[in-house]
Amino acid sequence: GRTARAAARLAEVTGLVAGLDDTALVGRLDTLYWLGRALARLEQDAQAARHFERGLGIAAAQELDYLVPQFATGLAEVRLRLGRIDLAIEAGHRALRAADRIGSDCLAAEAGAGFARAAWISGDRTTAV
Repeated sequence: GRTARAAARLAEVTGLVAGLDDTALVGRLDTLYWLGRALARLEQDAQAARHFERGLGIAAAQELDYLVPQFATGLAEVRLRLGRIDLAIEAGHRALRAADRIGSDCLAAEAGAGFARAAWISGDRTTAV
């Protein structure tokens, strides 16, 4: 029951967010992030990826560097589950670089874990460890 209700609410929110242009979302990027996270939890990974990509694009364009690691880490996670290992590694690497650039050890640890997971699955054990 609760999952079905959550999915229905999520569909409503997704529709509302889809109707907003990027300019309207600049000050509300947390909406895209949490929408992506919620979609990922419900295993709607392709939709989650679209929202993470959109948020990542807006954050990068607006030079909101503190948001790049979160969007890129989320994107790496869902790309990995979608079987897009090469793109997961790319997003994970971007998340790591961004976290290092802003000096966030916490975000670097989260990004590093996702990057290592993708590298391990790709067969690159040296990079993963």
